[in-house]
Amino acid sequence: MNIHSDILLPAISELNSTLEAHQQIAENEDAPLFGGGGPLDSLALVNLTLLIEEKIKDVAQQDVRLVSDKALSMKNSPFRSTAALTQYIADILDQ
Repeated sequence: MNIHSDILLPAISELNSTLEAHQQIAENEDAPLFGGGGPLDSLALVNLTLLIEEKIKDVAQQDVRLVSDKALSMKNSPFRSTAALTQYIADILDQ
């Protein structure tokens, strides 16, 4: 399983279909997401995390919660870019 292509990109594509052009996420491996020039507002970020959790359940057959006290307290947010989020998901799935 490739987290970026099997989980993240399908979730981004699905979210992008609901967003205006200025909010859409670039579908590359290090696109900004939230904060620091990222296109998502807090509601779009919540929607993205829910879509990703659904994709993880479908592809990896695991129930995970991406938003946690740990994630929110990290010095470098896992939600800042697609690369950071891919690594964060990989870390969660390895546990």
